Amino acid sequence: MNIKEDIKETFIENKYFLLFSALLFIASLLLGYFLHPYLQSFFKPVVNKLSEDVSSGAIKFSFLTIFLNNIFIVFKLFIFGVIFCFSIVILLYNGFFLGYFIANYGNLPKIILLILPHGIFELPSIIIANVSGILLFKYCYMVFSLKNSNPPEDVLILDNSYSTRFFNSLNNNSKYLKQALIFLAISVILMAIAGFIEVYITKNLALFFIKLFGL
Repeated sequence: MNIKEDIKETFIENKYFLLFSALLFIASLLLGYFLHPYLQSFFKPVVNKLSEDVSSGAIKFSFLTIFLNNIFIVFKLFIFGVIFCFSIVILLYNGFFLGYFIANYGNLPKIILLILPHGIFELPSIIIANVSGILLFKYCYMVFSLKNSNPPEDVLILDNSYSTRFFNSLNNNSKYLKQALIFLAISVILMAIAGFIEVYITKNLALFFIKLFGL
């Protein structure tokens, strides 16, 4: 097993899924930003609740808290991919919310500085996690619809029952599950890096530039 080759192959074979997910996320982020006034009734209670939880200490700004929250999003994107790619809905929600949050903050340069350092890792992680969910759906669809259910060419077909074809399909389509898990692992790693940067680097780095440019 060559991990590097598997990762390279996974990215190459799913480049259009990655592009599709990235475009969806960027589009939803821009819509969330520009449609901010129309999204107040939907997102304002969420932002207010989040602010209250941070102020009251219900949500603690620690690496563990941030990491677990982000990993929860990653696994939702992965698992809900099984339900007709429902992970795309979660991706769009996060894009809309981020766009709304940026617009709601009011000071665009400042909020970008407060998001960008960890966002460089966090946002690609969300996009990659969404693709992992799409691949999980693809794997399940291929298996349960008995796609690629024939045995290897050098094996005689002695049993063409549903169970045999099902297990053949499980084996023949295993590549999609492996690729989904590779993307999931990469997404988790990126989220861990993002969580570390958000807690220990982002605030100090952002404050430095905010003071430097007087934002």
